[in-house]
Amino acid sequence: MVQGQELFIATGRTSWKTRHIEGNPNVSLTVTIPKRIPLLPWIKIPPATVTFQGRATVCGVEEVSGEIQRSLLRSLKLDPDTRNKTCIIRVTPSGEFVTYGVGVPLLTMRHPEQARGRAPVGLPH
Repeated sequence: MVQGQELFIATGRTSWKTRHIEGNPNVSLTVTIPKRIPLLPWIKIPPATVTFQGRATVCGVEEVSGEIQRSLLRSLKLDPDTRNKTCIIRVTPSGEFVTYGVGVPLLTMRHPEQARGRAPVGLPH
């Protein structure tokens, strides 16, 4: 879930990614954006991507807003044990977003140099 200029991810408190973030909060993420041709969904198209770097912090479920909890946990009724085994990773992007295939026609994606882009983090709203 995105709120403001931060990305929130729910995961297990003892997961591989949580342990590594607690040791080194500098992260890099790539988010894929599915692409398809209308009326021809069986034709395989590589997804568009957005890659960025940032700083991550591990938060308890209770440390984030109710809106974030509902969005990530889909209003699940978590028993106390499961809630204690769950955490939220808050990622604050920095630098630039590096894109591929975002906002370009499908045929342009055949030419990586034309399908790539960059945008600074923290653009005004």
